[in-house]
Amino acid sequence: MANVRLVNLKHELSNLPEQTYPNRIWPLVETWIAKARPIFRIQLNEHFVDFEAVTTEPRWPRLAGFIGEEYQRQEWHEIKKTADNAILKILSFLDSIIELQADSDNVESDSHTKIHTGGGASIGRDVAIGKGNFVGRDSQDVKGENIYNIHQMIVHSPNLSPSHLDSTNSDNQKEQSRVESPFERERVALITGNELGNGVKIGGTHHGAPLHIVASGWLGYGETGWVRSGWLHLPSHFGPGLAVAFFKVHMRKDGTGYVHILSAANPVQSIWIQTNSFVQEQSFCWDSDPNVQRTAIWHFRWQ
Repeated sequence: MANVRLVNLKHELSNLPEQTYPNRIWPLVETWIAKARPIFRIQLNEHFVDFEAVTTEPRWPRLAGFIGEEYQRQEWHEIKKTADNAILKILSFLDSIIELQADSDNVESDSHTKIHTGGGASIGRDVAIGKGNFVGRDSQDVKGENIYNIHQMIVHSPNLSPSHLDSTNSDNQKEQSRVESPFERERVALITGNELGNGVKIGGTHHGAPLHIVASGWLGYGETGWVRSGWLHLPSHFGPGLAVAFFKVHMRKDGTGYVHILSAANPVQSIWIQTNSFVQEQSFCWDSDPNVQRTAIWHFRWQ
């Protein structure tokens, strides 16, 4: 239902009446925000903080050194461009949430999928959709899943690879095998350096030290592209069993992609991603600084 509401909200924002001088469009956007805010507060609360940030009223340009009608018209055009850019930013945010919900629905639809280790233990559906046990450790106040147990499964299962994804639906297996991908299928493992492969790098710093990576291999995602997920950790603070932040990189066949980052620790950490044509860096934390985001979605081109 929330996804349908988001699609409707996006349609409404995309089709606001065009304004002519001297009328401004932002009052219409504010009316739209007032309608959308309760939906995010109640049904999409995990995205509410980001919604409030992305819908903040822009700083309107003021032209100095001009007077009269010509000045007012020129300033109106500059304000209109600022408003249009702000609306595009909100629409991009809605697209990301809609896509994330679609990803989540795809995960939930296959309740049989588990990642099996050699010893018979499994990381089941609850962990895959973020319902694992939450723990708090040391002054970092980590909120992620019980990563230590997951890490133990990983390091004691050298043969763990995407080929071990097991489903009772043989059609799904056949469909997966038909995906022709240039991406190398690596096992879930510790990664040396910042390379995720295919021109993508990710990293960051925490407590003044570089973060290291644990990640799955690249997996074909239906007919749209590939995904790779993992987390960043600090070797000097409990090692790979204690996640500082989680990430999922989705690379589409059309050359676009996005990375979803979720901080799981305090204090503030810096995280960055780099592709052949994109570089982005930002500060994150779980909750130690109310002015710093917990999560973000960055869109990029990778070819």
